[in-house]
Amino acid sequence: MSEDRIPLIVLAGSDRQASKLPPEAEGKHALTGFKAMDVRIRGQALIETLVERLSELKRFAPIYVAGPRGAYAGAEFGGARWIETDGSIGVNVQRVIERVRLDGGGGRVAFVACDVLPTRDELRELERRYDETPRDSLWYPLIRVPKERAALSSFGWKPRYAITVDDTVGPTSVLPGHWIVVNTDAIRMRFLFRILDLAYRTRNRSIRLRKRVMTARVLFSLLAQDALHVLRLRAPSVTWTVLRNGLEFARRLRGRDMSLRQAEQLVGGLFLKGDVRRSGRGRIRFPLLDCLGLAKDVDTEEEARELQGYGVRTKSNAYLPPATDNR
Repeated sequence: MSEDRIPLIVLAGSDRQASKLPPEAEGKHALTGFKAMDVRIRGQALIETLVERLSELKRFAPIYVAGPRGAYAGAEFGGARWIETDGSIGVNVQRVIERVRLDGGGGRVAFVACDVLPTRDELRELERRYDETPRDSLWYPLIRVPKERAALSSFGWKPRYAITVDDTVGPTSVLPGHWIVVNTDAIRMRFLFRILDLAYRTRNRSIRLRKRVMTARVLFSLLAQDALHVLRLRAPSVTWTVLRNGLEFARRLRGRDMSLRQAEQLVGGLFLKGDVRRSGRGRIRFPLLDCLGLAKDVDTEEEARELQGYGVRTKSNAYLPPATDNR
């Protein structure tokens, strides 16, 4: 496997329970099941269309699809490789990394959610931006919220965050991009698996609630790691380092008082391995992109209808055409 190409995994698990929607999504109807198979794009399963577009990328290959194969019976994935897994998101990611290493992959792996559909132009832009800084330890795009509210349409309720990129213009409103590139040799992967599970369970919820849940659930495992450090005659610093950076990250995010550089540094304190962080070799990067398709993950029936090209009706009964032509 070429070192210049990064394995790309489509995470294709299911939502066994409907996501608990926030008050901003009042009137929406949450989806469950295998959304990437159930949602159709011109008669084709969403995941088939997504894999078809991803296969045109040059930097990210080979493509893997990770999920329970029986749920995707009849779907065609071209040359994509299958990874059989049906656990939590943390368990699925762990199995994926093990498989990629068996196939001869290096430390870097890219992941994309199965329920987004970026356009081909957006994927080319993402690839171009990644190639500007290809050696980062973690590369996670933030998506700029467009000024025109109609551009988000049914997806307009999604939680958004404020990040200051330029001190002269104030905070920029962003949405999470559902794509990440991670160097598994530089990141605390077991801790990342744990956080992924908790983040997924509390998705679309308030920052305050997510902070409370993650702190309570993670604290015990952090203390256990520090106990092992003591037994090995090492300084018990994991708990303090993680909590300090995590709580500061949540405080600044909730207070809309965080610069892009601060976000990268605080997340580095959370996830970079201690030796990597101390040596200065690791770098966390949150590039700001205009690839709106990466932020439009399908959580509701209304979003699914829009992605399928039917358009939606607003509360005022005004008809809105689809936000993208899905090319």
